[in-house]
Amino acid sequence: MSPSPWLLIPAAILLLLLVFQLRGRTRSGQQKKLSSLYFKGLNYLLNEQPDKAIDTFIQVLKADAETVELHLALGNLYRRKGNIERATRIHQSLIVRSDLDRSQRANALYELGQDYYKAGLLDRAENLFIEFINLEPKHTQALKLLISIYEQEKEWSKAAGIAEKLVNTGHGEFNKNLSHYYCELAQNKIDSHLGKTAVPFLKKALAADKKCVRAYDLLAREAVQRDSIKNAQKHWKKIHKLNPAYFDEIVGHIVDVYSDKDMTSTLDRFIQRLQQNPPGLNAVLAVADWHQNKGQTEQAEDIKLRWLKAHPGSTTIAAMTRQHDLDLQNKRGESLNGALLSLLEEFSEYRCVQCGYQCNIHYWQCPGCHQWNTIQRRN
Repeated sequence: MSPSPWLLIPAAILLLLLVFQLRGRTRSGQQKKLSSLYFKGLNYLLNEQPDKAIDTFIQVLKADAETVELHLALGNLYRRKGNIERATRIHQSLIVRSDLDRSQRANALYELGQDYYKAGLLDRAENLFIEFINLEPKHTQALKLLISIYEQEKEWSKAAGIAEKLVNTGHGEFNKNLSHYYCELAQNKIDSHLGKTAVPFLKKALAADKKCVRAYDLLAREAVQRDSIKNAQKHWKKIHKLNPAYFDEIVGHIVDVYSDKDMTSTLDRFIQRLQQNPPGLNAVLAVADWHQNKGQTEQAEDIKLRWLKAHPGSTTIAAMTRQHDLDLQNKRGESLNGALLSLLEEFSEYRCVQCGYQCNIHYWQCPGCHQWNTIQRRN
C-alpha cells in the first residue's frame, strides 16, 4: 500500500531539516545513532505507522536537545491534519524536559495549548496559554485563543481583562468585544435584581463603544427596575437615534413597561408615534395590538396588510405568523392553506451578516461564527 500523501509532508520536511542539521556536526557514534533513529522514524511514517514513528522521534528528543524545533514542526503538522492525540504526545514529551531554553519552552507551551484547545480540553489549554503569555505577553494569537476560552466558559470578567490588553496593544477592533463583555456582566446583575451594581459595568461598556445600543438598553432596564421611567425614556430615545432596527426589537418591552405602570396616556402617544413611522415589524404588531385591544379590528388588520404589501418577502410573513399566530387572510377572507403556513414556518427571521447563520431569535453573539453584534433581522 502506498503511503498517504499527507504523511509524506512531515516526512519530507523532517528529512530536509535533518540534513541541514547534521551537515555541521561531527559524525560521532552518538550522532550516527541519532541519525539512524531519525531515518527509522521517517521509515515508519512512510509505511503509515505514525505511532511507532512518534515513539522513535521521542527517543531522539530525549537524547538530543537540538531536535526541539523538529519535534515542534512535526507536532504542528499532526495537529493541522486532525491527529490531535499524536500532536499532544509529541508536545507533552517536550514540556517535561528541563533543558529547554526560554524560547523553546514558550513554543512548546503554545503548541500543547493549541492541542488541548482543539481537543476541547479548555481548562488545560487555559493554564498553558496563561503560562505562555507570562513568557510572551504580547502574543496576539494566544490572547485571542484565551478570549475564546473565556467566552465559551462565560468568564466575562477574565475575557474583559484580556480584551483590554489587546486594545492597549493596538487592537482597537476588540473594543466591540469589550463592550459586550461588560454588558454580559451587567446583564447578570440586572437579572439578579442588583441593577445598581450593573451601572459601573455599563459605563465601561460605553467607554469602550459609545454606540453600544445594548448598553443603553440595559441602562433603561435598570432604570425601570427602580421606577425611573424618565431615565429609561432617555435611553430609549438614544437607541432609536443610534439604531432604529434594534429599537424595533425592544418595542414590545416598552409597551409592557407602560402597561405595567398604568401609563395609558403615555402608551397611547407612543403607539401613535409608532404608527406614523414604524421602524419595523414589531412596531407594526404593537400598533395592531393596540387597535385590537380597543375593539378596532378592521384598523388592526389594515395596518398589518399595508405592512405586508410594502414588505412582501416571505420572511416578513413568516415572522408575522410566528409572533402573532395570525390566520392570514386575503381580501376575500380565504385563509392561507395549511401547507403554505407550514412552509412559512421554515423561514428564519434573523441572519448573521458575517457567516450566514439563521435563527428565529436575536443573539448578541452569533452561535455560528461567535462574532458579536452580527445578527440582524432579515428583510
